[in-house]
Amino acid sequence: MDVHAVAVAGEWQYPQLMREARGSYYFGLGPSHLPDGYGTVVKDYGLVDWDEIEIVFARDYPPEVGVRDSAGWIAPDGRMFPCRGWEHDVMAWRVFLYYYRKQPASVTVEMERAGWIRLYDDGFSHNTVPTQRQINTLGVLLLITKSERLAQRIRDVFEEVNDGLVN
Repeated sequence: MDVHAVAVAGEWQYPQLMREARGSYYFGLGPSHLPDGYGTVVKDYGLVDWDEIEIVFARDYPPEVGVRDSAGWIAPDGRMFPCRGWEHDVMAWRVFLYYYRKQPASVTVEMERAGWIRLYDDGFSHNTVPTQRQINTLGVLLLITKSERLAQRIRDVFEEVNDGLVN
């Protein structure tokens, strides 16, 4: 089904893809009706197939990779995709579309099953044993984080590694 799609930059860390639905837009009110400070249209894709434009959008605005003291996702290969604490689902969607070029039924569930670590401002969660590369990234985070709670959580994982509980 064709929809009118636009990329909007605003209060989020990254541009967001919006689509028209009966005169209004997903994630907002539309490019001509955005409230002051809400966002600015940075690209108008016109009338497009929604499933196809999501992948094009992911290529146009690739997710940032780099270790910072923030929330985000850590891939099994150790790459960190930082985001704000409330943007995990959006970042997961962007990463999945950019790297895997497909749309899973539940992107966060798929990433967690695939061994990704979901990093919060003050801790993290994972469903699998962290890889050595993820542990290395956590080590860098331990050096730069200002969150004592996150630092303690990382030290706990290191202790499990030293005790042989994590490979």
